[in-house]
Amino acid sequence: MGGLSLIVTIVKKSLNEKYIDFFKLYGSSIVLSAACRGTASSAILDYLGLEKVEKTILFTFAKKDVANTILKELVYTMNIDMPGAGIGLSIPVSSVGSQSTMAFLEHGVQESTLNVSSEMKEEKPMIESQYSLIIVITNLGCTDMVMDAARSANAGGGTIIHAKGTGLDKAEKFFGISLSSEKEMIFITTLTKDKNNIMKAIMNNAGMKTEAQSVVISVPVDSVVGLRSLENIENN
Repeated sequence: MGGLSLIVTIVKKSLNEKYIDFFKLYGSSIVLSAACRGTASSAILDYLGLEKVEKTILFTFAKKDVANTILKELVYTMNIDMPGAGIGLSIPVSSVGSQSTMAFLEHGVQESTLNVSSEMKEEKPMIESQYSLIIVITNLGCTDMVMDAARSANAGGGTIIHAKGTGLDKAEKFFGISLSSEKEMIFITTLTKDKNNIMKAIMNNAGMKTEAQSVVISVPVDSVVGLRSLENIENN
């Protein structure tokens, strides 16, 4: 099984170093992490018996077969499938800037070591998966507006990262409106069958013509672990 996957993991901030060490055990050459927060309401937290805690989001790359092993071990070794423990997912990478970059992401070695080409490496498109990751870029302070819209279309919770926009002068000319540089990114994992309705709800209620000025995209997800708590809530 060839190809490359991006693994995204969201867990308690206090476990950041533990998860970095875990990924390194599986040969991850680079692990990126950032502080984030969840969007779960007080009612959901009460239902799960949880307190609001700071989160961390980690990004790493692995060959698809290794990514599958990592996701399994996130359940069996890191117990990420326990309610409220976190979530992990893999996203297929469709292309990489060069084969030398691919070699680094897969093996953590330089181009000269493997004598690989500098040409761009592309993968075959995958069949539509069961899950999708919706990414929303919205104005600072508008996450409640976005999540209210998303939940109206059957979305679960989301994860928020604070960001700062650049190059917005060009975007302002394109959209014909003034854009704020202070942004928040919201990551929402959902069933693919619900994806379009959620995206439409966000654009209709928190889109570019609203205070939120949201931009919404989605990417396919290979596999997901750690969704048991979300599934339990949806079934109750």
